[in-house]
Amino acid sequence: MPRSENRGRPRPDGNVDGDDTATHPVWKGKTHKAKDGTLNGMKKRTRTIERQFKRGIDMPATVRNELERELRSLKASIGAIENRRNRGHMIKKYHMVRFFERQKASRKLKKAQKALIDSPDDKKIKQDAYVYEIDHDYTHYYPFLERYISLYANKGEEESNTVPPGHVPVPGLKGVQRPPIWSVVAEAKKLGLPALERLRDRLSSDVDPLQEPGHEATEDKEEKKQAKLKGKKGKEKKDDKSKGERKGEKTAAAAAADSSDSGDDSDGGFFE
Repeated sequence: MPRSENRGRPRPDGNVDGDDTATHPVWKGKTHKAKDGTLNGMKKRTRTIERQFKRGIDMPATVRNELERELRSLKASIGAIENRRNRGHMIKKYHMVRFFERQKASRKLKKAQKALIDSPDDKKIKQDAYVYEIDHDYTHYYPFLERYISLYANKGEEESNTVPPGHVPVPGLKGVQRPPIWSVVAEAKKLGLPALERLRDRLSSDVDPLQEPGHEATEDKEEKKQAKLKGKKGKEKKDDKSKGERKGEKTAAAAAADSSDSGDDSDGGFFE
């Protein structure tokens, strides 16, 4: 069939062949909605609530309080999900290097412990055994959410006695250089497994694993309580002082009144 004969024939989409004015659908981006309970859904809801607050929409206090609670809950949930995802990513990223260094530390520790049996008084061997024991714990309890710093140099660097980057001298251990967190692991080990787990699972480098959770909050609460009691006592003293001053003023006023009355009586008697 000649091409000209197709002109003017309707197409399945309703347009007509050869019609230059026919409109075509334009893609307007994503059209699906974020599902409630998903990360994107929670982020969208968070933005919606924040926009309402920024616009200064007039709303009852009960509604505002409810939205503020919802916003705090959403942000906490979003943070927990993102931390969990980041944790999984970091574990996967450094899994192999941690595994190989753990194996290496284990071999070195066994060798040092065996040598210590033959020479129990050798200080150098004792130090080596201690260092390799902490090395082994380091590979286990290094914070998951932080970039892992290797304990040992690469094969070529070991032969040239090159110190790996990020290592610093360890106080009290002559000739030993390790990453700064190594000393934190050593201190946490003295406090036991809970401290080591706090170090491994901490969400930020600002978190001190050597301090039990809630301890600082308890201290702050106690300080606030003492300050409140101190302020209350000061107020009571001030009130007592005010009462005493008022009582003194009343007594002085009464005395002045009595003096005035007696003065009037005596003056009247004199003139009489």
